[in-house]
Formats: sequence, C-alpha cells, structure tokens
Amino acid sequence: MDSNKADEQDLQTRWTLIRKVREIDCDEKSWNEFYGIYQKLIYGLACRSGLSHHVAQDVVQETMRHVCENIRNFVPEPERGSFKSWLMQMARWRILDQIRKKSSAPTSIHSQGSDDPERTATVERIVDPASLELEALWNEQWQKEL
Repeated sequence: MDSNKADEQDLQTRWTLIRKVREIDCDEKSWNEFYGIYQKLIYGLACRSGLSHHVAQDVVQETMRHVCENIRNFVPEPERGSFKSWLMQMARWRILDQIRKKSSAPTSIHSQGSDDPERTATVERIVDPASLELEALWNEQWQKEL
C-alpha cells in the first residue's frame, strides 16, 4: 500500500469504533480502545493550552465522561459537523472550565509581596482563553497522534 494512502487512512476517524461506543451496551474492549486513542489527543491539547499534567488529566477524565454521556446524540453526518470537531468542542469546554477555575482562584500567597524577582505572580501565569488557538493546536495534535 502506498505510504501516503496509509497515512491518510490512519488519520481518518474510526467510524466502526465510534458506532460501537455509541451503542447503549458498548463493550469494555471498544470503550478502552476508544479511550486509548482519543485520550492522548485531549491530554496533549490540554497541556499545550497551558494546563499542568494533573489538570490536563482531569480534563481528559471530564471530557471522556461528557463524551460517554453525549455520544449517542452525535449524528455522524458531514453537514452537522465532523466527529473530530465535536470531540474538540467537548475538550475545549473542559479546558476553558479549568482555565476559568484557575483564574478565579485566589492569588498564591507566594506571589503576593514576594521579594523574589524570579517568581512570576500567579495571575500572570494564567492563560487568556481568548488567546488560545485551540483549533490549530487540535489539528496539529490530531495529525501527531492519529
């Protein structure tokens, strides 16, 4: 098989797997396979959005929980949007939730009045959600992982 054709097939959404996961009586093997493939994408996007390892893991768990609860509502029709876009939107909401939580958290006592010029105030380390190019990051991560 031509190398480009193989790469193209690897990048395609796994529709048979998604159909299995959408079933009410989805088997554990299919769900684990789905999780194994897509958790890397979500985790990578969360980390590249400025979230820590632990918070990125929380984003993966929350996103997968929401996917599990809502995947039966996803309609695999091109005019309604791709699975890739749907999953990215699910992850984006969880990432933005974490960024909002982080930005509303009280400023660290270490950054308030610290005499250490090397320390960055907590508020200055918070990512501005509007500045995130999540779609570009997602597409790059999708290419890398799938």
